[in-house]
Amino acid sequence: MFAMPSPPPCGSRGGASRAAALLVLAVGLLGCGVGEEAGPDAGPLDPLGLHDWASAVVHQSGERWVGERLADREPDARPPTAVRLESELAPIAIHAAGDVGEATVASALRGVEAMHALLLQEGWPEAIMDGGRGGTVGFDVYLVDDVMSRAGFDQRSLFSYLDRGSSFARAPSWLPSADTEVCAATAYAEARLLSLDPAEAESWRRATAAYLAQRLTGRWGCEDEALENQAQPFEAYVPYADEVPTAGGALLLAALSQRHESTAGEFVASLWDLASQRTWEGTGYRGSPDLWEALETVLRVSDDPTAAAIETVALDRFLAGTRRTPSSPAWVAQLGPNAAPPALLTLSTSHLSTHPPSTGELDPPIEIEPTGTFYALVHVGEAAPQSRLRVFLRGEFGVAWSLAVARLASDGRELGRMSAPSRRGTPHSYLPVELGDDTVWVAIAVTNLGREARESRHFPVPNVDGTRSDARAARIMLELVSDEPAPAGATPEAAPPG
Repeated sequence: MFAMPSPPPCGSRGGASRAAALLVLAVGLLGCGVGEEAGPDAGPLDPLGLHDWASAVVHQSGERWVGERLADREPDARPPTAVRLESELAPIAIHAAGDVGEATVASALRGVEAMHALLLQEGWPEAIMDGGRGGTVGFDVYLVDDVMSRAGFDQRSLFSYLDRGSSFARAPSWLPSADTEVCAATAYAEARLLSLDPAEAESWRRATAAYLAQRLTGRWGCEDEALENQAQPFEAYVPYADEVPTAGGALLLAALSQRHESTAGEFVASLWDLASQRTWEGTGYRGSPDLWEALETVLRVSDDPTAAAIETVALDRFLAGTRRTPSSPAWVAQLGPNAAPPALLTLSTSHLSTHPPSTGELDPPIEIEPTGTFYALVHVGEAAPQSRLRVFLRGEFGVAWSLAVARLASDGRELGRMSAPSRRGTPHSYLPVELGDDTVWVAIAVTNLGREARESRHFPVPNVDGTRSDARAARIMLELVSDEPAPAGATPEAAPPG
């Protein structure tokens, strides 16, 4: 959390400089009165004008928040129920209609109890009390037929320092018991996150809940919803706040957690701590800092810039599922055997002239969402020794683009990877790939990094930036350059890895 400096105790002495001493005196004059409120002008009690001087210093030196503001949330109606099962282990109750079976209700309770224990163990803030809504003193989870949103909101908390609110959860009632257990746990996590930060985007709540569910159950959220992003990698991990919410950000959280945490769960929990805020002025909620800003800040401080991290994750997630090798990161193995994302362009160098070079081009241009990735897979087994594959990227203006490649052996084993340095002001990139004797496949990843950064170390924040760009089109060109003809025993074109 961001810490606000406290005024020195009354009677304390400062000794840094005359200006500092005057400021300490001014703060002391403001903070040491008993039973009186400081007014806008201290009048005769402040003959030197220190009060006005100190206020001017604060206003001129401090940054003013001018970001997004969200309206107050309206309370959600709680579903009608006929059955209630209360936990003996935690302040939790499961509610359901009369036609929902006892086994389904019991499965939901097991899932919620397990998620509650995980959050408690890892130090997440306790749920805000809901004032006895639902007929219980604890947290309420409802099994319903129609789940519009898994997290329901009651009201804003008036007694918490940070923005908080009481909430409840909705989970589907028609699933098999094993799926009900996972979905109820996921819904409970989403509702707790809504209580923790009512201003955060629903996609980040879904992503975080799916990440927690995977660690708890091995499933990527309710019905493995986060894996939908693997099947469509050109979609954003976390869409803009005004778009249809998804849970794909769970993959990004899992990858970055493995890179940066020493204790399981601390990375994601710390992000939510950092993104929490207090709206002390006006109505509604401050929308900043949000999870994107917290993530960008943590990675920058860790010398792992967000753009570079997303670029690395883009290649890691391609080598998943049936493409996975023993050197793949652990989180990739957790995606399952069928999680290899598709390569939308697969071709062989036999379709390219060797000398002089000719071009293979994807037409029409690719449409890639911010933080999404397009993959191409090129078979180079028939290329002559010492050949070079030139990869050109032409992207739409307005966003930053990443171009990275990985060289693969015949068995899919990764031999090496490289990326083109980003160039500010132009969306064009180029990579010359020296193939070598063992390279049979070249995997190409083109990633939309979002609106071009304001400065080299800042990552554009999709949920907050008011001047976002919708530029998404990109085109790649391939050239094979070789001074020798392909050998007679060249590796014939084989099925793509995975």
